[in-house]
Amino acid sequence: DQEGKLNKIQLNYATPELHVSVNELTTLEQHEYVVIDEQKFQLNWTPLKKDTGMAIIKLSPYEAPKEGSRWR
Repeated sequence: DQEGKLNKIQLNYATPELHVSVNELTTLEQHEYVVIDEQKFQLNWTPLKKDTGMAIIKLSPYEAPKEGSRWR
């Protein structure tokens, strides 16, 4: 719910997650980001794959690449 509870259990939203189908993982790349509620989040690789056919990708606040830090 909006207060971070499931029934009466307090949930920890300290590390947001993106849950995707394992089949969709091939369309995502490590350097990409997602926008949720107008906020950018980086995809922290490597995804945790579950037996259900889903994968969990941990998210962190987006940081733009610094000039000169890219390999060519």
